Amino acid sequence: MPIHSTTLADLKAQFLQEEKEMTCSEALLRSLVLEDVECVFGYPGGAVLYIYDALHGFEGFSHILARHEQGAIHAADGYARASGKPGVVFATSGPGATNLITGIATSYADQVPLVIFTGNVALPMKGTDAFQEADIIGMTYSITKHSYYIERPEELPSAIRRAFDIAQTEPRGPVLIDIPKDVSAQFLHYKPLERRATYSQAPFQVNKESVIQACAELDLQDPTWFECMLPGEVLQFLSERSPRDALFTVDGGLSALHAQTNLSLHPQRRLLTTIRWITPGYALPAAIGAAMAGPDRSILCLTSGRSLLMNAQELAVCALRQLPIVLFVAGHPEDRSRPDFPRLAEAYGLQGASCSNLEELNVAWGQAEAARTTFLIECKAGWGAQS
Repeated sequence: MPIHSTTLADLKAQFLQEEKEMTCSEALLRSLVLEDVECVFGYPGGAVLYIYDALHGFEGFSHILARHEQGAIHAADGYARASGKPGVVFATSGPGATNLITGIATSYADQVPLVIFTGNVALPMKGTDAFQEADIIGMTYSITKHSYYIERPEELPSAIRRAFDIAQTEPRGPVLIDIPKDVSAQFLHYKPLERRATYSQAPFQVNKESVIQACAELDLQDPTWFECMLPGEVLQFLSERSPRDALFTVDGGLSALHAQTNLSLHPQRRLLTTIRWITPGYALPAAIGAAMAGPDRSILCLTSGRSLLMNAQELAVCALRQLPIVLFVAGHPEDRSRPDFPRLAEAYGLQGASCSNLEELNVAWGQAEAARTTFLIECKAGWGAQS
């Protein structure tokens, strides 16, 4: 049944007063509201269908339907880095859960708070090599702060409370909760747990020295590290033209160091990037998460064609949600298989432009500012040669 409430505070107060029988899935959603969750990033599948059935018509928070589980986990990471609050993810069993592993490891390395919910096979099927069964807790043991396997519906509310506590306690990091499909459909007598502890939710600030240290082991003689970067002239342009509270997402490594060196950054204008892992494909979904965390802020995604193609399907989310992201794609002189990126954006119902010099960039920037949704700007290889 749809829940109608004027504000999240009203809904939270309502849930705190209600103690009644409900399914484990319904209790999960109510528990997330009591943890002040505002949005969840996920992708449905058979083992979480009861959770998604409970989600239908639920008004307690937004659900962002990613086009791939890796997109969901990176978006949750970007949300957490932008807001300081835990990012939350839903995924199904088997390949749905394993598609999260790179993102979990990335957040663990950088101490980013996430709470991840995965479905799994029904309890009687556990350990039988059932269809889409995977020991996701075992697989992620070394890259999570803690994990819970829910065997009875009564265990879930307190596990969620502890998971959010652990995720937000220094050092922050990801916590995984694995729920068998049959348990998610079972009933319990739900007693709401009111949050008492408070945690620092300061947004993440990238320290230049940390980026330098992380890049120290890279082979700087390899020219491919530099070919995929946006020209410094473009970054200086963005420093002058972007709002003072803009958020920049960028793939890690030397790209992050290059951006931090050439952008004018301060506590309000921040860079969101990976530090300990150089995770290709991170920047676009992270920008989606940042846009959900700060819907009134300008989000600028700085990436390369190679990285963009790893999660280009998330452009569908940008179009569906009309997210205010300006996406800058660096050209690569030797990549003959790269698509026409502005036309790729158009295929998703977005707009795009290509530029080779500052004059063309200025025109494209004006088009991006006039757009009401994500706009892609490709900075071609050989920048400035035609100036």
